[in-house]
Amino acid sequence: MSFISQIIVETADSSTNWTLNGWGWFALALVNAGLAEQKNRSRLAWFLGSLVLGPIATALIVMMARPADDPVEPLRPFTDKADRYFSLAGVISILTLGVALLTLLGTTWYHWVGGAAAASVGVALSVVCVVRYQRARSESRAAAREAASQAPEPSQTETRN
Repeated sequence: MSFISQIIVETADSSTNWTLNGWGWFALALVNAGLAEQKNRSRLAWFLGSLVLGPIATALIVMMARPADDPVEPLRPFTDKADRYFSLAGVISILTLGVALLTLLGTTWYHWVGGAAAASVGVALSVVCVVRYQRARSESRAAAREAASQAPEPSQTETRN
């Protein structure tokens, strides 16, 4: 054992031993953020995910292919019905997660039952919003395809000029 590692082991008592491993986990999350950036993925999302998943996130980043270079349309929840459902599903999911976490802090049976009921309703509402999002998105794509098929095609003489 080297001199520095011996000092670290001797000075760290068992109650704070998690901090030694925590710095390694944090460093791994930074490396994963760099790997994610090289694969055109969100650095912040992969950094935060790596704090939870650790080496599993590293394996996922390495094994996943680069995303297609298709441009991503921004969400417009105030003008597009499909995006409204998607945004609503996200907000409901976050609130449901908060209710579930508060339920875990409850000490009596009615906290658990009420929290479980509220979380169940939240999950059901999230699923309904995602299904409505999928339907609205498919309807808008079908309408766009129909409009494109009804558009007059340019004649051969117009394309040559």
